[in-house]
Amino acid sequence: MIIRKRSNWASRGFSEIEFILLVASGVLIAGILAHFVFDQNLQVEKLNTMVARDAVRLAMESRLIDVEVLTKSASALPNDQKYANLRACILGEKNCTSLKGHCCQSRSRKAMPILDLGDVRKVIGGTAEEPACLDDKGQASNGPRCFATSRVAIDPVCADGKESCQSATAIIIRYQIRFNSPFITDNPELSTLERSVSLLLDTKGSH
Repeated sequence: MIIRKRSNWASRGFSEIEFILLVASGVLIAGILAHFVFDQNLQVEKLNTMVARDAVRLAMESRLIDVEVLTKSASALPNDQKYANLRACILGEKNCTSLKGHCCQSRSRKAMPILDLGDVRKVIGGTAEEPACLDDKGQASNGPRCFATSRVAIDPVCADGKESCQSATAIIIRYQIRFNSPFITDNPELSTLERSVSLLLDTKGSH
């Protein structure tokens, strides 16, 4: 009669230490996989944030160089001495005390809310005191959370370097956008964007 001897491994099964090591290895592998998935999701979210960041910048600049946007925004300013210079530089108004009628003072930078086109008042460029709230497409947002906030300042320029004129021939628009996404807030170079764009106006009556 032939008796086959069973291996020690098969006969005794897993020891307690081996079982603990096996479970620990499984937990370690699961942790590595979870970290890999989390890191991948983080990179995707950061990439989406950068794409949205460019979309907001392009949307802002496309409207800042639109003369209709600028004139609508200037027309919405209070018709008083505080904003008389901006209204004169952009709209050609003469609501000032100058005897020469040169109400537009060149290179007198001043904050001005920028309104988007349309019948509804939508502020896409705010001031330091009241920044505009934007979504991830650069549209005005009334939500509790802003993907970004924007501020705009207007710097009129008279023709031929003159200090004053009836209306400006060009406008230098300086804007700042602060992005609130947690994926880039720790990087000042990405979270804060400051640029300027120039816009030529109708030179009729600017001298």
